[in-house]
Amino acid sequence: MQAVRVRGQVTAGRQLEVALPAGCPAGEVDVILLYQQPARAPRRHRPAGHHPGFGMWRDRPEAQDPAEFAAHLRRMVETGGDRRG
Repeated sequence: MQAVRVRGQVTAGRQLEVALPAGCPAGEVDVILLYQQPARAPRRHRPAGHHPGFGMWRDRPEAQDPAEFAAHLRRMVETGGDRRG
Protein backbone atom coordinates (compact mmCIF):
# COMPACT_ATOMS: atom_id res chain seq x y z
CA MET A 1 0.00 0.00 0.00
CA GLN A 2 1.25 3.46 -0.86
CA ALA A 3 0.14 6.73 0.76
CA VAL A 4 -0.13 10.06 -1.02
CA ARG A 5 -1.21 13.23 0.73
CA VAL A 6 -3.52 15.52 -1.22
CA ARG A 7 -5.46 18.63 -0.21
CA GLY A 8 -9.11 18.97 -1.02
CA GLN A 9 -12.43 20.61 -0.23
CA VAL A 10 -15.69 19.23 1.04
CA THR A 11 -18.44 21.16 -0.72
CA ALA A 12 -21.73 22.33 0.80
CA GLY A 13 -23.31 19.35 -0.99
CA ARG A 14 -20.91 17.07 0.93
CA GLN A 15 -18.86 16.13 -2.11
CA LEU A 16 -15.10 15.69 -1.86
CA GLU A 17 -13.06 17.64 -4.41
CA VAL A 18 -9.36 16.82 -4.74
CA ALA A 19 -6.72 17.20 -7.44
CA LEU A 20 -4.83 13.94 -7.76
CA PRO A 21 -1.11 14.04 -8.55
CA ALA A 22 0.20 12.98 -11.96
CA GLY A 23 0.92 9.29 -12.14
CA CYS A 24 -1.77 8.32 -9.63
CA PRO A 25 -2.93 4.86 -10.76
CA ALA A 26 -6.62 4.06 -11.26
CA GLY A 27 -8.22 1.74 -8.73
CA GLU A 28 -9.88 1.53 -5.34
CA VAL A 29 -8.55 3.78 -2.56
CA ASP A 30 -9.21 4.37 1.13
CA VAL A 31 -9.90 7.98 2.08
CA ILE A 32 -9.15 9.41 5.51
CA LEU A 33 -10.38 12.96 6.18
CA LEU A 34 -8.33 15.20 8.46
CA TYR A 35 -10.38 18.32 9.17
CA GLN A 36 -8.63 21.63 9.69
CA GLN A 37 -9.75 23.12 13.01
CA PRO A 38 -11.06 26.65 12.68
CA ALA A 39 -8.78 29.18 14.32
CA ARG A 40 -10.06 30.25 17.70
CA ALA A 41 -10.32 33.90 18.52
CA PRO A 42 -7.62 34.84 21.02
CA ARG A 43 -8.86 35.13 24.59
CA ARG A 44 -9.22 38.68 25.73
CA HIS A 45 -7.64 39.28 29.10
CA ARG A 46 -9.59 41.54 31.37
CA PRO A 47 -7.83 43.68 33.94
CA ALA A 48 -7.84 42.08 37.39
CA GLY A 49 -10.12 44.79 38.76
CA HIS A 50 -13.02 43.40 36.74
CA HIS A 51 -13.26 40.18 38.78
CA PRO A 52 -15.80 40.35 41.63
CA GLY A 53 -13.29 38.82 44.06
CA PHE A 54 -10.61 41.40 43.32
CA GLY A 55 -9.71 43.35 46.45
CA MET A 56 -11.88 41.33 48.83
CA TRP A 57 -9.01 41.01 51.37
CA ARG A 58 -7.73 44.60 51.12
CA ASP A 59 -9.21 45.73 54.46
CA ARG A 60 -8.07 42.68 56.45
CA PRO A 61 -5.21 43.61 58.82
CA GLU A 62 -3.59 40.17 58.52
CA ALA A 63 -3.41 40.57 54.72
CA GLN A 64 -1.34 43.77 54.59
CA ASP A 65 1.65 41.82 53.22
CA PRO A 66 -0.05 39.85 50.40
CA ALA A 67 2.89 37.52 49.72
CA GLU A 68 3.24 36.53 53.39
CA PHE A 69 -0.52 36.16 53.80
CA ALA A 70 -0.71 33.86 50.75
CA ALA A 71 2.22 31.79 52.06
CA HIS A 72 0.47 31.51 55.45
CA LEU A 73 -2.76 30.32 53.82
CA ARG A 74 -0.83 27.74 51.78
CA ARG A 75 0.92 26.45 54.90
CA MET A 76 -2.42 26.13 56.68
CA VAL A 77 -3.92 24.11 53.83
CA GLU A 78 -0.84 21.91 53.35
CA THR A 79 -0.51 21.04 57.04
CA GLY A 80 -4.22 20.69 57.77
CA GLY A 81 -3.98 23.66 60.14
CA ASP A 82 -7.11 25.11 58.60
CA ARG A 83 -9.32 22.37 60.12
CA ARG A 84 -11.24 23.18 63.23
CA GLY A 85 -11.92 20.32 65.55
